Amino acid sequence: MELERVLPENTLLCDYGADSPTTTENLAGRVAQPAAQRDWQVLCGHFQLSRYAAQFAPWELTVFVRHPHEQVISHWEHRKRVQGYTGSLEEFALSASGTGQQSRMLNGIPVQLLGFVGVTNRYEDSLELFRSLYPIDAQPQQLNVNPEREEHKERGYDRKKYQLPAAGKQREKVDYDLFIQANRTLKARLDFLAQRPPGEWIYGAITRLGPQQVEGVAFNPGLTPHLPLQVLINGEHAGFCCTGETPPPLPGLNLPARCGFRLFLPKRLQARDRVELRALPLGQWLDTLDWHPGSKDRPATPPPPGVLDVSLRSSLT
Repeated sequence: MELERVLPENTLLCDYGADSPTTTENLAGRVAQPAAQRDWQVLCGHFQLSRYAAQFAPWELTVFVRHPHEQVISHWEHRKRVQGYTGSLEEFALSASGTGQQSRMLNGIPVQLLGFVGVTNRYEDSLELFRSLYPIDAQPQQLNVNPEREEHKERGYDRKKYQLPAAGKQREKVDYDLFIQANRTLKARLDFLAQRPPGEWIYGAITRLGPQQVEGVAFNPGLTPHLPLQVLINGEHAGFCCTGETPPPLPGLNLPARCGFRLFLPKRLQARDRVELRALPLGQWLDTLDWHPGSKDRPATPPPPGVLDVSLRSSLT
């Protein structure tokens, strides 16, 4: 693991499950140490965000997201190779560890609210962003690789030949939406850092979208809690608002006080209206969702890849 190479010995905690030999001894006790008394720097592993998120600020949380189709196949192959799993891909895809696992691990928290969002398909770009945010010189590594990929490369080994059952594809949709937002967040942050220092980045997301109302959160650890925001509908200005309200409950996330916002829209949303949230005065992208009438909390799907402009806007729309 790259973090083991770059961090001082005994300052990295790992949680890969109670049965894993790589899980740190006395993990619970060390994680529970008050921040001022911690003798460690980083906690990493495979666990639900809600297990530890309340003990950290959102900007201290990091996540890597993988294409959902690749993720479930890779997980299935790993279970077969390492743990002796004998079930079919269809059985695994429909199990509790199968499709939709990444979204379940995040407990529905928008990735835009986390300190770092990486995408495995853009590994080197992700590490570039990671190094700009944290004092850790992480470099690209390829570990725990399935040997079958290399052994059968010349014989045309192709992971795309594995198809998920229809029910698995339906469950995969929520992870695909997560994957889209992770890619957009990564691109937006890299574009932002090309022009502005990382400390000016605003974390934000729409948490509830109604037919004539937008609610969400936005914050920056070093700026005023009263952050000006702009909402656009289908690329046109719809209204301004400001943080300062009690944030909506996001289970497991330790949000700053009064980072919530609410905006009543000048007209009702229509099917497939695109609602975009930006931070002012720089015009930094925060979130974009498509409205679907009849849905409830965050009734959203991100727009398809390649459609959304998440570049930094130098002037107001």
